[in-house]
Amino acid sequence: MGTDGTSPHRGVFDGFEEYRTPRTGDYQQALTEGLVVLDANVLLNLYRYNKSARDDLLSVMGRIGDRLWVPHQAMREFWRNRESTLGALRGAANEAVTALEKAHRSSDSAISAWTKKAALPDRLRDDLNSRLESAYAEVRQAIEEQADIDASAHTYDTNEDHVLSRLATVLKRRVGHPLTVEDHAKAVVEAEDRIKHQRPPGYLDKDKEPDLRIGDYLVWEQLLCEAETRTLDTLFITSDTKDDWWTRSRDHLRGPRRELATEFHERTGCRLYMLQPQDLLDHASSLDVQIEPGSAEEVARVSQSREPSPPPRMEMSQATGMVDIGDGEMAVSPADYFQGMEDRVRAAVAILQAVCGPGWMIEPRSLRANPLGCRVTNGRVKRDVFWGPFAQINSLLFRAANSTHFTPALGAHPILAVVLDDNDVLSDDIRLGLVRTAGEFNVELHFLNGSFTLIPGAQEV
Repeated sequence: MGTDGTSPHRGVFDGFEEYRTPRTGDYQQALTEGLVVLDANVLLNLYRYNKSARDDLLSVMGRIGDRLWVPHQAMREFWRNRESTLGALRGAANEAVTALEKAHRSSDSAISAWTKKAALPDRLRDDLNSRLESAYAEVRQAIEEQADIDASAHTYDTNEDHVLSRLATVLKRRVGHPLTVEDHAKAVVEAEDRIKHQRPPGYLDKDKEPDLRIGDYLVWEQLLCEAETRTLDTLFITSDTKDDWWTRSRDHLRGPRRELATEFHERTGCRLYMLQPQDLLDHASSLDVQIEPGSAEEVARVSQSREPSPPPRMEMSQATGMVDIGDGEMAVSPADYFQGMEDRVRAAVAILQAVCGPGWMIEPRSLRANPLGCRVTNGRVKRDVFWGPFAQINSLLFRAANSTHFTPALGAHPILAVVLDDNDVLSDDIRLGLVRTAGEFNVELHFLNGSFTLIPGAQEV
């Protein structure tokens, strides 16, 4: 029987390099001698870190020097998402203050009701309310001061954005060129084929619009082209934790998908490594960069906050006849479980009728719980609809602004329906300002009352 090698002697890893577990020294060597590639999410998250973590990560990037590289597609995604990222950051503080004010009003009402029912003196009520006011004011001030600190580091104005200024210096002449027209066309075909046959990377983005779902593969192809040119081991830094990039053991990310490691080795003759940004900081000592205590934890915290919540696990117990949801922490009867599903569908239908009108239908299997929403169509175009309480308006607006199912040319923007309760007191001016802000992000904002009825004049105030 013949062999495909010139020597009969091979080791256990020869031809199976993708199974080798990287050692600390492998990562350090790739960081100090190899090509280090940054994904778009690494750049965008610089806006979300505190100053210390941001400065540390930028220092590491700067120390890598000419071996640092960003694919053109990653930079394209950075620019596409930069303003919505800034908008979400600005809105988070407002969202927190609004929630505090609502809680303050509820607390005042609770104290007043208690003192009245207990026939207690007004001075006790006033003293307790005064203490509450001081506590809420202190917390509100702390939130606003932190928001001012965060805002001072970045702004929509690209000439005044300090984070962008640092990035421009660190990434000067370190961003790749786009693929040629011919190569881009081939890459689009390949990306769609991989999505169809669930080959990494990018197939988990199959539900996105065509221009967006091929993004991961374009990053990958551009990375491969650059690594071929440089013939260097490559370290890819990304906050993306989806399974079409990583090999996973339970919740532990062990390295790149073996298919990707094999493809990389066949194309370049080199090895591919992957790390999350917090792990990059853990290896910063190999670059002689001193990292502040807590920076890696801050980066990890931000990365975890950006991960989508997994769908709840639902299993039917044959022994008890109950439905277990999640990790066995909650069990409900099948009737209660499906009643909850029915209620969610009814809410979606009511909201759809209120904000879209006749002629629109919910697409099958598009209902989601985090955040509440669905995808709708009128037979010609698709658009995403999100809804939730006023306290979550900023996070909902961020999700709607990053929606992938809409047709702007036909005026079919994503829809955000904010449900107000009795404690949400909004003036016409506030509603108008929120509608205009949403419009700047191409989101159609509506306000509903608790029975999912459109509040008259919410769009015309």
